Amino acid sequence: MAAPSPRESLELLRARYDELVKESADLKRRAEASLASVTAALVEEQEMVGRVYESLRLFHEENLRLLRGIEGDLAALAEQSAARES
Repeated sequence: MAAPSPRESLELLRARYDELVKESADLKRRAEASLASVTAALVEEQEMVGRVYESLRLFHEENLRLLRGIEGDLAALAEQSAARES
């Protein structure tokens, strides 16, 4: 088999270069699509974390309110008990 002529070699190199350019463009498109997908998932996750945080904050506030009520009830019972004993 004879070696390709310089012209044929150049044509082969150009064809390979064109293939690589197409592959590179395809990889870039796929990477951008993946990045967009991951970014969307992260935004969704961040929104969910925000909702969970807000729910926990409200739950904590409600628990504090209930505890204050219980403390008040216990203080009133202690006063009633002390008044009965005297």
